[in-house]
Amino acid sequence: YVSQMNSIEDLDLNKLPRVAGVRPPKLPLYVPLIYHKSTNRRATLNSNVVAVELMQLIDFKTGELRYKSIEEVYRKFGIREGSQILVSGTADDPPLEKYWLARNIGFFQEFGALNLTLVTTPNFSSLVNAPRWTDMYNMKRIGICWIEFAQVGIPTSLHLNARTSFDWQRLTEWIVAREEICSVSFEFATLIDSRKTIYVQRLIDLATAVPRRLLLVVRGGIRYLSKLASSFDLVYLDTEPFIKANKRQMAVEPDKWISVASPELDEIDALLEHNLQVRERRLLDTVGTLILEP
Repeated sequence: YVSQMNSIEDLDLNKLPRVAGVRPPKLPLYVPLIYHKSTNRRATLNSNVVAVELMQLIDFKTGELRYKSIEEVYRKFGIREGSQILVSGTADDPPLEKYWLARNIGFFQEFGALNLTLVTTPNFSSLVNAPRWTDMYNMKRIGICWIEFAQVGIPTSLHLNARTSFDWQRLTEWIVAREEICSVSFEFATLIDSRKTIYVQRLIDLATAVPRRLLLVVRGGIRYLSKLASSFDLVYLDTEPFIKANKRQMAVEPDKWISVASPELDEIDALLEHNLQVRERRLLDTVGTLILEP
């Protein structure tokens, strides 16, 4: 099945096969994203739900997963055993293309065995300086990736990459018709500021058109969550606390950081926990009581 999907013969989303989607469990509003354990962490991260990046789980040389069990993932990333693992497919274009070529049937069977809480699909790009069909081709690739994860029983979030009004209309009609799609994802970080409010409205319009409540998984754009909260169930993936802690920077306010020690600081566990608490507090203040308990 997967090998048949590697060659895209047309750009019609409606020709993609139907699969039984799996609704994700209730998730907290705030989820930290951890890139690795690093040599400067000694303790395991004390969070009920933790996100890791899809590309970190794959050995592109062999086309197989790096980790054969969820316990290996816990150890590699320094996550407390029993935590729910959310996998983010957002990445730059080069690893995304490697991912597309690495996919195979055994690959997804291995993913299914990890008992993941949720996977967001890769975010193949929509580009203003490329032939128009490239956008539609990448939209279909995202749809294919959604099917491949969903068909092995993993709750899967469809990444929304659509550039023009026509693209959004087309994507919205497809999601409306596919009641198995119950979660979508979006990434604000790479958008220019002048476009972000436009996409906020397009997300709200999508939620209005779809006759069921969708879960929206967001990276970047924390300031826009309050506008989206009435339209979606929300999960925000936060990368900054981990990145800043590894740079020995401490949050003194949600968006203000100070250097606290030299780069030779041996352990950053307490610093990471502090950064997470400050950032989560900002999110709760921003969105109010719309927190979903795990």
